[in-house]
Amino acid sequence: MHTLPIPQIHQRPLLLWVACCAVALGLIAAVLFVAGAHVDDEATNYYVPEGYRKNVTTMAKAGAIRHDKTAPADPRQVLPPWGRMIFDDANANPRQAQFYQESRRLHEDLRDFNETGGGFFEVRLDGKIYIAQQFHNFALPYPKRPAWRGSFSLAGEKLPSLVSEDLYLGFSATDEDGAPSATDYRVLKLDAWSHPGKNQTHYRARAFELLGEESPLARLALVGERVVLQLTNTNDCEIKLNGDVINRAGSESVSRFMQRRADMPEAKLPNNSAPLRDGDRLRLRHLRTGREISLRYGRYAGGMVSRRWLEDGREVNLVDPELAAELPYFQQLQDALNRFVQQHPHPEQIGQPNIHLTIDRGLHSSVNRIFLDAVRGFDARRSAVSNIQLEPACICIINALNGDVLAMPSYPAPADIQSLRQRAQGGSLPSVTEAKLRRLSLNQNLTLIPIGSTTKPLFASAVWDTNPELRKLVIEEPAGGRSELLGYRLTAPYGTVGPRHVDAKGFLRMSSNDYTLHLGLLMLAKGVTFGANGAPIFPAGKADLSAFFRGDTIPGGLDRPDVPAFPKLAECYDVGLVQRLTDGASAMWDAGLLQPMLRQLGVKDAAMQAAAEGAVPDKSMADMREILYNSFSSVLPERANLQLDTVSSVRGKYTSMLLGSGTNYWSNVKLAEAYARLGTGRKVQVRLAAEGGRESRLEDFPALPLKRETLALVYAGMQECADGLPGSTAERISDSVKAARKKFEARGLKLFALAKTGTATRRAAVMKKGVMVEDKRECAAFCLYLEVRDKSGAALAALSTATYLQDRAATRGNTSPRNSAVAVQLTEDFFPELMTWLESQPAVKRAGAGKGK
Repeated sequence: MHTLPIPQIHQRPLLLWVACCAVALGLIAAVLFVAGAHVDDEATNYYVPEGYRKNVTTMAKAGAIRHDKTAPADPRQVLPPWGRMIFDDANANPRQAQFYQESRRLHEDLRDFNETGGGFFEVRLDGKIYIAQQFHNFALPYPKRPAWRGSFSLAGEKLPSLVSEDLYLGFSATDEDGAPSATDYRVLKLDAWSHPGKNQTHYRARAFELLGEESPLARLALVGERVVLQLTNTNDCEIKLNGDVINRAGSESVSRFMQRRADMPEAKLPNNSAPLRDGDRLRLRHLRTGREISLRYGRYAGGMVSRRWLEDGREVNLVDPELAAELPYFQQLQDALNRFVQQHPHPEQIGQPNIHLTIDRGLHSSVNRIFLDAVRGFDARRSAVSNIQLEPACICIINALNGDVLAMPSYPAPADIQSLRQRAQGGSLPSVTEAKLRRLSLNQNLTLIPIGSTTKPLFASAVWDTNPELRKLVIEEPAGGRSELLGYRLTAPYGTVGPRHVDAKGFLRMSSNDYTLHLGLLMLAKGVTFGANGAPIFPAGKADLSAFFRGDTIPGGLDRPDVPAFPKLAECYDVGLVQRLTDGASAMWDAGLLQPMLRQLGVKDAAMQAAAEGAVPDKSMADMREILYNSFSSVLPERANLQLDTVSSVRGKYTSMLLGSGTNYWSNVKLAEAYARLGTGRKVQVRLAAEGGRESRLEDFPALPLKRETLALVYAGMQECADGLPGSTAERISDSVKAARKKFEARGLKLFALAKTGTATRRAAVMKKGVMVEDKRECAAFCLYLEVRDKSGAALAALSTATYLQDRAATRGNTSPRNSAVAVQLTEDFFPELMTWLESQPAVKRAGAGKGK
């Protein structure tokens, strides 16, 4: 066998070939380096500080930075052979002087040259200063720009504004008849143009002036609902509107600008002024100093929520810190959007919306302040619950006529979370985990909570609509309790408040649990009728529940076509009835809150909802649904689900569900939505992101599938609750409701009010050796619906509120409110804020002034 010789490789050619390759690669890398190329495969970019380089080059050309070889006056100082680089105040304008004062990098570069003769600055033989092109270019992880580059703004106050990267100028509403007087103007000085954080005096001003060195350059004022620009100076500045100079007399651009006055034919406008239009680009440049500001006019409600900028090569996208402290949900929503972009298989297909959030900042801020003061006040001196600071609370307020979420305060706030974390780390809260704190940091309006009796009007409306005979029910509620109900022996007795006579109206006014349980069992009884006194009459002398119950068990649950009340409840108030694990996340969360925003991002409606039972699977929709809910579940409300297929015990699960506990948990947002539907009689859809285009109207929502007689009966009991009639559980707020009603009546308007309280027991009292060592844990809830109507009965404005306090219902002493009255008292505390909002609505103002119907 012959062996082939091993091939010989000459070392010198090999080294030469390797060296050539290395040089070629080096040249390619150098070219890419200088060009600032993106190396996407390695997730690394070269950051080139073009803005800094441009500023410094301009300063060098102007002599503000210059090379000096003058010998020092002090002989002890030695001038290096390369000279020194200095900043010369005499040649610097104010902007350059400010840049020099604030730029740490510039100071380092000057010092580097003076010590070494090199670095960022170079001096050539001709004495000119050159900037080293590759200096400060450095490689760093620099992710691609996010595919989502939209923006957030608040949509509550609807303030006209001018927005730029450095400045936000807002206007508060004025009367429609006339412009502000000269004394109404607030001055925004030239040196404050780029420092909005240091000068917020212009916010909510009726008008303001942009002041140059001695006189105003321009005035901006709110006339009615339009912003008017008045040109006051033609010598010291240049003003461009959409690229055309408009402050040079005689030009066509000036004539076109003045022709805009026809937009406001009835307004008395000052000389040299005309209104701005949506999207106008405004650029003002001070001729002597070179100071310049670019603005864009638009209808921004309350200002921008988030800001973007580049910092050390990375794009920074943060929510306004003040807003983030007031409502952390803003930052959580933005984080959810970023997660969605990262998980999306085709980021380039994501829409780029400017998202207008429905939060009314003024209403939210005032209610949030009252809310946090009250909730934090439940300390050990008032509450029998230890570590009460760990128990959540929340309020949701929505515009009941269009579903807009106006306010959603939540406790704990960020400051509370930080305090709890420090206490946990210090050992004073040993049972608190980071997972618990993360849960508490979510907005508590979105998580499921036990709402107690606030579910009674919803349940009653479904029962009475599907079984009108049950509207006649009257019971005689005994004192102490019942151990038997309709001939059905109870394992343990339940408490009753009687003796008292309870009919349909009194049931809701007095929140009778006894009546609720009768209603829940009688709708399942065979052949029940009612006598003249409202007492049930049974064919065999006692209730026959054999079609549904076997002793204490409920075979197969109650998801049955012969129990129509529950499907009616689901149809009216968007409640799930059956827990199907195969439905996945979409069955657990409600995307309606963010549906307008998700549509703008390109998400199809089918991907926001669980697939219909028996439908052919669509993999693309299923994949998008998974991405959607993985990204947004933390900022979407959980959906109530009665889980009728799992209700197996009469005495346990069924009665607990009827009384607003067990499987009958709701999120506070969806509860407020349900009460808006009940009050308006329409299927109002709650939303946090406003729709583009025209405003939603109540008539856009379909009618609630309830008979008029059903709603009238529900209203009767809830109105008596709001008015504080005998036995009312909402007596604490009734005086405020009555006073508000009189105030509106004086203006020829009507106030329609519905109310319902709720208390849910979370934990029984803790007993040790026969001694109670800890009170039972209870939750307090309260829902209020307020509607202002004109003389014809048409709705002008309406609010739906839901207040929830966990474990703050059990209090010590006889003077503090107990149970649901705690939530009623808190709502009474912020009731004036609700009245202010209602009175400020345009339709109410017009009707109250005699301009309405």
